[in-house]
Amino acid sequence: MAFTAGLPLAERWPLWSQVLFVVAGTMGLLFIVPMQSKQARLARAFPADVVKDYYRALSRRWQAWGLLSTVPLVIAAWLMVAKPGEASGACDPLGPPRRGGVSGVD
Repeated sequence: MAFTAGLPLAERWPLWSQVLFVVAGTMGLLFIVPMQSKQARLARAFPADVVKDYYRALSRRWQAWGLLSTVPLVIAAWLMVAKPGEASGACDPLGPPRRGGVSGVD
């Protein structure tokens, strides 16, 4: 979509948005997915109503990494909405209409 909209991806906000998405994905693949797999294996081995302390510790660690991996996504979403550093009004759909109709040609 960025290519079809003509957004230069080397500008700061699109570049940092992409970097933050990669950071969040890497955190998920390196920490969250392996922990979740380990939790699933442990849960299958539990007797009916028993939850082991190690499982609870893993669950707390999984929640912490899950929250940490959400932070870059929230920042990336803010960057894509706010577009800091961009000329004001350049992408403002509520800004003053251009003369000459849709194409902007007079």
